This record gives sequence, C-alpha cells and structure tokens, in this order.
Amino acid sequence: MDQYQDQVQPLKGSTDSSDDGEIEEEVLEEEVKEDVELEEDVEDDVREDSEEISDDSGSDRINENDSEDRSDSENIIFEGPENLVFGTDSSDVGSNIFKTCDCWTPECRYCSDISCTVKQDLPNSEQGIAVRSIVKRKKYNSVVFYDENGSRIGKFQWSKRGIFLTGCIACVTPRALKGKCIKNVQTLWAVSIYNGVLQIKIDGEILYENRLMGDCLEKYSKTKRFAFYGMPEESSYSFVADQMEAGEKIFSTGCA
Repeated sequence: MDQYQDQVQPLKGSTDSSDDGEIEEEVLEEEVKEDVELEEDVEDDVREDSEEISDDSGSDRINENDSEDRSDSENIIFEGPENLVFGTDSSDVGSNIFKTCDCWTPECRYCSDISCTVKQDLPNSEQGIAVRSIVKRKKYNSVVFYDENGSRIGKFQWSKRGIFLTGCIACVTPRALKGKCIKNVQTLWAVSIYNGVLQIKIDGEILYENRLMGDCLEKYSKTKRFAFYGMPEESSYSFVADQMEAGEKIFSTGCA
C-alpha cells in the first residue's frame, strides 16, 4: 500500500490569494511519476488479456455490437444509471448534458483553479457522477476530487486495464466491467463514493465496488468538488442542477 500513498498537495490559488498561479515543477513530476508507476503495477497482471474480450460468456453480445465499421456513436441514445438519459445532441437549449472540461490547462491553472470545478456532496450522493465517454485500454478516464475549499484530495482513474483511487486503490479492471465497454463506442458509466463505497455502474448495474476504510474513508469523505482530467474527446457528463454547482469557468460547452 505504501507505494500508492498519495502526497496530498493543496491546490494553488484556491484559498491563498498570494499564489503566483504557476504549478511547481516537483508537483507536476510527482503527478506524472504516480500515474506511470500505477500503470506499471497492473501491466503484468493484464498482459494476457487481448484488446477485446472474446472468451467470456457474454462474448456473443459483445461481438455482435463491436464492429470496426461502427463509428457513428452520435446516433445512439444511452440509458444509464439512475434513469439518466443522454440524447444525441448535448448542445440543446436547456440540456443538462455538459461536455467535460479538462482542468489540466493553463486557464484552469493545471487543475488548481477552484472555478474549474463542480461542487457536489459526493459522499452523500447516491447518484454520483454520470459520464458518457469511450473507455479504452491505455487511456484513462480521470476525475480529480477536491475538498470544500478546493484542495486536491486525489484522483479516480479507470480504463479497461485498471482502476485507481489515489493512495487507496490500484487493481485490475474486472472482466465483467470491461466487457460492457464496446470498442470505439461511448459508454455511459457512473462513479460514486456514497456511504464510503467506491462504485462503478453501467446501465444501473454495479460492476465494481470497494468499501473505503480507515484513512481512505476519512480522506475521501471530505470530497465536495470534482473536475475532469485528460478525458477522451467528446466526453460528456450529466449536470444535475439540484445536486451540483458549476464553477465560474464551467459551461455546458466545456471550460471558459
């Protein structure tokens, strides 16, 4: 567990007005080193897996839908967790479908600007965060978690290869979960930490869960904000107005 221990760094500019707005090089290096080490930890465990699953009991369903020629995912309506529905046009007036805003930019001060976060009481939200994105093997879907004041707590990351929660979880993605993710087609998934249990759902079905204990439970029970980091192109999420409050730089089309 020590090799996954997070070195939690307060977000620059979120509470200290004297900050010059530049991320320190050693913090950036730690972020990159952390991600590389976590990927290497599971690489040997999943080396034998092929890019696409073909030997599971659900392989017939996957093979029927997983076609190299199928690329027009915009014509698909996804029914997802907690009865959320993603339409085909996220730009419609009045739509609650927001494009994910990548916080790793100079404008968002490399995930350090509280105005690039969405406020949500995640530990008490049964719904969590519902996202529509392509789930790949090597590229991770990443969500940064913050406390009320905008200090970074850690990152949730997952792909067909592995699932990570900074300082607490590093494991191989269950076959049942990655079997739901069709190549080059967006998947509607949800992540939550309701009552101290990290869950990943697809179509309302719980396909991964892990109860947080001890220091991990204490740390992530303070999660009050989130932001997206390095998401695949054209990713979107459901903005629930009665649960979420967008930062000043968050709009339905992305970041300001």
